[in-house]
Amino acid sequence: MAINSFNLLIFNASRCKSLAKIETFSKFLDDYDPLFVCIQEIHVSGALKVFSKKYQVFINLESGSNDGVGIVTLIKNGVNIFDSIIGLNGRIIGVKVQNIQIWNVYPKSGSGFKKEREIFFREQLSELMVQWKDSTKYIFQLGDHNCTHRMEDSLYNGGQHLQAGLIKHMKINGLFDDFLNVHGNDAIMYSRITNTSKTR
Repeated sequence: MAINSFNLLIFNASRCKSLAKIETFSKFLDDYDPLFVCIQEIHVSGALKVFSKKYQVFINLESGSNDGVGIVTLIKNGVNIFDSIIGLNGRIIGVKVQNIQIWNVYPKSGSGFKKEREIFFREQLSELMVQWKDSTKYIFQLGDHNCTHRMEDSLYNGGQHLQAGLIKHMKINGLFDDFLNVHGNDAIMYSRITNTSKTR
């Protein structure tokens, strides 16, 4: 299947273990008919069972996981996959399709894991991505990064959420924030809102 244009979807399933909810996700995807889907925090065996009817399913689960929740990348059936990389930490999936790389990433969340996120971006993810360096024209890195690359993307906790390793990683790999490319560099939108913070 030649790829000239495509839909790509991403979402965090919020630790979903329910097969019924995963079936609902599948019906939601039908409305958009995406070629690529990256999901975080989903029960991987349930995802395999539901999504494998229409997609090639790649899963990654953290070692020692007790609840079976991990990350999943879906590639529509019929799309020829050239290569794939599954990170050993359970939080990275890379798939290469024609001249496109799709990276699904999910570093640990929370202020207590800031150092681990530095290692994730500066070492773990970069060491995997270098394997495909200059082998495709396009690189899409998607996922729940659990941090920001701009102070203004976190209201009240900018310094806590800003991740130097992510900024460096984006620069080294020539990655850009497509939200800003579409909406402008001054755009601010919060995707997570709590009583004490707002973040994108």
